[in-house]
Parts: sequence; C-alpha cells; structure tokens
Amino acid sequence: MAAGINYEVVGENIKYYRKKKGTNYKGEKFTQAKLAKWVGKSVGYISSVEQGRKKPSLEFLATLAEALDCDVTDLLVNAMYKYYS
Repeated sequence: MAAGINYEVVGENIKYYRKKKGTNYKGEKFTQAKLAKWVGKSVGYISSVEQGRKKPSLEFLATLAEALDCDVTDLLVNAMYKYYS
C-alpha cells in the first residue's frame, strides 16, 4: 500500500489560510503577491501551487505555514490518500 498527496487540496488549504490571514491594520489583503514576497517566490509560482499545478517540497510547505501562521499539517489536511498497487 502506498500513499499519495492531492496537491489540489493542498493548494485549496494554502489559499484558505492566506485569505484567513485577512487584512492588516492598513486594510491591505494578504494577496498572492504579498505571500510570494514573504517566501521569496514569484506570484506565478504561488498561483500554481494554490491551483495544484506545482508540487511544493515539504521544506517549502513549512515556509508557507510559517508565513500563514499555521502548521504544516494544516496545509495537508484532507490531502493524503492511500491507494493499493
């Protein structure tokens, strides 16, 4: 039995926590552009991760979790599945 990760779900979780982070005291939203700047990636890369087209490494998920004020496990919730070979 092997396990896999549904990266579309991971992307949805990242988007959820990015939006949950909300707005700052100036009323600015935590956009993909702001997240990209925080983690040192391009907006296109963040967009691709949120859409499930890119597969981020565990190390990068840890960086995202720190930026989003959540835990790596929060980003992986409901994304793990098992399949039989």
